[in-house]
Amino acid sequence: MAARSADLIVTADGGENVYREVDIASVVLGAGRPVLVTAANAEHFLSKTALVAWKDSREARRALSDALPLLAKANEVVVATMESDFGEDVRNSLADIVVFLEQHGITARSEVIIGDADGGKLVTFALSIHADLIVSGAYGHSRLREWAFGGVTRSLIDESGISRLLSN
Repeated sequence: MAARSADLIVTADGGENVYREVDIASVVLGAGRPVLVTAANAEHFLSKTALVAWKDSREARRALSDALPLLAKANEVVVATMESDFGEDVRNSLADIVVFLEQHGITARSEVIIGDADGGKLVTFALSIHADLIVSGAYGHSRLREWAFGGVTRSLIDESGISRLLSN
């Protein structure tokens, strides 16, 4: 696979053409590289506003590091987490990420989306801030569990209106 000599894999959904369809989940899990899935009908990739979907997990930390070059080019970066019951630990986690980004020359702000982790809610928030890129860790739960019950990763893979950088 050519992924061994790449920094980033860029792909798009196959759309209606089954011969061009890519199994994005398999690419994300198997490539060992971040995967940028471009928005449908995108002619250019612009990252004016980037949303970092934050969860204090290995996958999210990897995605954040993988996305640094793209986040550095964005005009606005928002780090958001989804929590139904949040306290000091969640605020501290978000503050740590904002400081981490500042150390890399990236100005960011943080937001808490009230409620349980839900891909639809994340996409709705992304649209509300006019994000053109969502950065997210992928498959923090097993792929089987996500397939059976849905999950944020599955929702982001199915989303086609916003570019997504997924990393595992």
